Amino acid sequence: MCKNCNCPDCSTYDSRSNNATGRETALLEARAFMITTVLKCIGFVIVCAMIITFGRAAYNRIFDAPVEGQTVVAVSSNQTTHEEVMEMVSLGFRYLWPPFNAPQGHDCATAIYWFTKAAELGDAHAQSLLGQLYSDINTMTIQNCTCAPTDLEKSVYWFRRASNQDDAEGHVGLGVAYRDGIVVERDIHTAIRLFRLSAGRGHSTGMHHLGFSYLHGDGAEQSYERALFWIRQSAELWNDFGIYTLGYMYENGHGIERNVEQAIYWYSRVQWTNSDAAIAITRLISEIGISGS
Repeated sequence: MCKNCNCPDCSTYDSRSNNATGRETALLEARAFMITTVLKCIGFVIVCAMIITFGRAAYNRIFDAPVEGQTVVAVSSNQTTHEEVMEMVSLGFRYLWPPFNAPQGHDCATAIYWFTKAAELGDAHAQSLLGQLYSDINTMTIQNCTCAPTDLEKSVYWFRRASNQDDAEGHVGLGVAYRDGIVVERDIHTAIRLFRLSAGRGHSTGMHHLGFSYLHGDGAEQSYERALFWIRQSAELWNDFGIYTLGYMYENGHGIERNVEQAIYWYSRVQWTNSDAAIAITRLISEIGISGS
C-alpha cells in the first residue's frame, strides 16, 4: 500500500514497479555474466594460441638441429642465456649417450653439433667435451665413446680454450697433451702445473696424474708420500686410474707397507676392462695360495 495514502491503487502500482525493476536487474546481471564468460573464453583461446605459437617456436629454436639446405641464423653470445647454453650441452648428451638419448636415437654428429654450438658461445664444459671426443685422451667424463673422428689438433685446441677458463677437465686434457707431446712440444713442467691446477679443483684424474708424476719422479721430485696422498684421493673418488695405481702401490710397497690383500681389493674395483688388473689379481692370488672360485 501507498505510504502516503494507503490506497489500493498506489499499493498495486508500487508492487508492479518493484517487480519490473527486479526483472530488469536480473536481465542486466544475466547479460553481464554472459559477456564476462564470452570474454573469458576469448581470452583463454588467445592465451592458448600464444602458448602454442611461442612454445613451438622455442622448441624449434632450441631442439631442432639444422638439416641440409636449412638456413641457420647465428646467435651471438650476448643474445643467448646461460640456461639456453646449458640446454645445448644437455641436448648433446641426449644424442650421445644411452640412456639419455633423444627420441631420434644415438646421433654422434648431432651431439657434436650441439657441443660445438655451446663451445663457440664460450661454455668451458662443452669445450672440454669436444677435446675428449676428438682425441683418445680419456679424462673420465666420456668413456668408451669413439664416435667422433680423431682430430688431435681440434682436441688440443678445445682443451686449451677450456683450460684458459680454469676448467678442470681442460687442465687435465691439455696437461696430458704437454706430458705426451701431443700436437704441442713436450713440456712436463707445464703438464705438472696443469695437473696441479686440476687436482686443486677436485678433479679425480688430475689427482691421479699428479700423484703418478710424484710416484715416478717424472717432472717432479719423486715422493712416495705425495704420490700416495694424491692417488688415494683419486681412488676414493672411484677414479679407475687412481684405483689401479693404488693397487699397484700396495702390491709393490711404494710409500706404504706391502699388502697383497689390499692390492687385490683395489685391483678388483677397477671398472674398465683392464687386463693388467686381471693379471695382477691372478698373480697375487697365486702368491698367497688362494684358489679363485
